[in-house]
Amino acid sequence: MKLRHLIGILQKIEAEVPFDSDVVSGDDWMPDQISQVYHEPPHTFIQFEEPDYDFDDSGISRNFTEYEKLLIQSFIVFMFEQYKNGEIELLEASSIVTKFNDIAKTRSAESAIAFIRSHIVNG
Repeated sequence: MKLRHLIGILQKIEAEVPFDSDVVSGDDWMPDQISQVYHEPPHTFIQFEEPDYDFDDSGISRNFTEYEKLLIQSFIVFMFEQYKNGEIELLEASSIVTKFNDIAKTRSAESAIAFIRSHIVNG
């Protein structure tokens, strides 16, 4: 892709989006932020942050991104809002949050985020 074409696409998005969005790469549930943009003729490079991976007993895993930490906080608030609105019982909300906490401590970040998604979509 030529630089002029990319700039045109980004300008069109900027004109349509009502806020200053982050430019990222990767999956919507685990985006990677831009770490550096530079030009070495004849190419312009956009480098993205390397994800923070760890190894555990089940293989490779990674730590939660800042985006995922916000998602987790929102999920916990969401569960107790459901209780507050009478959609679920307090014991059920507490049980779901406890189960999530156990998954987050003992399994991969991907498993924890998948758990949240399944409860928000199916919940």
